[in-house]
Amino acid sequence: MAPSTMSEDDILIAGDQTAETQATLIRYESTNNIPVSGTQISTMHQKIIHNIVWIVLKDNVTYTKSGGSPTLTGGKVTSSFPTSDTAIPADPVIGIANGLRYGPLQ
Repeated sequence: MAPSTMSEDDILIAGDQTAETQATLIRYESTNNIPVSGTQISTMHQKIIHNIVWIVLKDNVTYTKSGGSPTLTGGKVTSSFPTSDTAIPADPVIGIANGLRYGPLQ
């Protein structure tokens, strides 16, 4: 749950701000989280807000890669929630979020 000091507006703003950050993990099960350019994937975003880590999951994000780093555009927020953690790990833990397997952004 969000801290009691956060208003409903604060909670909505936290989700919006987190969704705007670069994805830390992706999910694209059909190729073991190595999507082909132009496919739709799911992403996980993390941001520290009010001294806790806020998580946002998005679906239908377009993954585009031509050479260097991939570009992620669009998508719809499907979940937004705080965690009990106070720091984002330097190397995000790969695992399961809301029952879905996520992997590193490649």
